[in-house]
Amino acid sequence: MFVGFLLLQSTTSFNFRVSSYDNSILYFYNSIIFRTRSYEDSEIWLVNSTCSTYNINDQSKVHISWYLDVHVVDSNGIDVPLANVTATYPNATLADSKLTDANGWARLTLMEKIINATGTYPVGNYTITAEYDTYQEQQSVEMTENKQIVIPEFPSLIILPLFMIITLLAVIVYRRKYSL
Repeated sequence: MFVGFLLLQSTTSFNFRVSSYDNSILYFYNSIIFRTRSYEDSEIWLVNSTCSTYNINDQSKVHISWYLDVHVVDSNGIDVPLANVTATYPNATLADSKLTDANGWARLTLMEKIINATGTYPVGNYTITAEYDTYQEQQSVEMTENKQIVIPEFPSLIILPLFMIITLLAVIVYRRKYSL
């Protein structure tokens, strides 16, 4: 039994042909592929990659995935770093999860569909959730290509701490005034 693994990243692969056999798993990122042929129990994963012709046999599969770039901002449009961004499949299981960077961005890799010898099976709509502190917002997205979304309306990160400071000062002044 042959078990293989190949990882390729290219943006200039024209007329590139791929064949997979046995239990091999091939990953292609950011590539252009002319034709795939897969046999037995092999799998081909295409991430941000296109293919013009599929020849899928036996129990083999081709997985098509894309990038979803999520920008999390507060109600003033200011970036929200370290927000937890998760994507769940339509059946509510976890697909991917990342924290936003210093600029409020997170990149998820989400599957569009699986193709096998019997047909094409799209994943459907993902639920994208952004959480920060006790705040949470959601959007629904169907992956058919690379996409960008903005998840807005988090309370302003400036207003909330300012409100807490003013409340704390009011409590301190009140206690001093009535404790004398």
